[in-house]
Parts: sequence; structure tokens; C-alpha cells
Amino acid sequence: MTIFLCIIAFFSDLIIADKLNLAKRDFEGKISYTDFENTACGINTNDKYVCAVSGDIFNKTSLCNSLIQVDYGLNSVNVTVVDSCEDCNYNDLTLSQAAFQVLADLSAGVINGTWNFVPTSPSQ
Repeated sequence: MTIFLCIIAFFSDLIIADKLNLAKRDFEGKISYTDFENTACGINTNDKYVCAVSGDIFNKTSLCNSLIQVDYGLNSVNVTVVDSCEDCNYNDLTLSQAAFQVLADLSAGVINGTWNFVPTSPSQ
């Protein structure tokens, strides 16, 4: 039983460390938009500020409901992670239409921007 608890504690520490490493990093990539239905996190809405990160990032840790700040020029929006984007490159994001429109007109289609995870306190 003690070994089992040590193994659980070890993997919990790895997940926390992985999230902390992501929170310290700035990403630069392509930002697009899509409709969100049947998301991995169970949130299905297009009128909220939500996003999908690359599958490589999403699958590392449980990122559901993590907060990301996205910047494009002088515009910025905070979005909540609700899904993975299997077609995205590592640094790319897919936003809801509502979130994308804060950054640029939908006619832009795909923009190049920067983003990072917003650190949250343990109580959140």
C-alpha cells in the first residue's frame, strides 16, 4: 500500500511540475477559430471564450479549464481550454469565434499571435 501511494504521489508531482513548466513559457503560433461541439472537457459552446491547444500539449496533463492569455497586436483575450486540436502544430491554438473576434475579424481566418498559460492559485 505504501509503494502504491508513493507511485501516486510521484506521478502527481510530475503533473504539477509539467503544468508549472507550461505556465512559464510563451508560445508563438497560428491562431484560428472553429465551432466547439463534444469537447474533451464537456463544454460545448461557441459564445464563450474557449480554445483548443495542440494534442501534444493537451495530452501531457489535465488542462481542462486552464486559462490562456492570447495576444495579437494590441488586442488580448483570456480563454479557457476545453479541447485538444489534433491538427494543430505544437504552438498553435484554435479559438471559439467569440474569442477570435476580440483579436481580429473572422475574415482574417488565421492569424499569427502569442499566448501563454495564466498561472492560477491552488484554490482556483
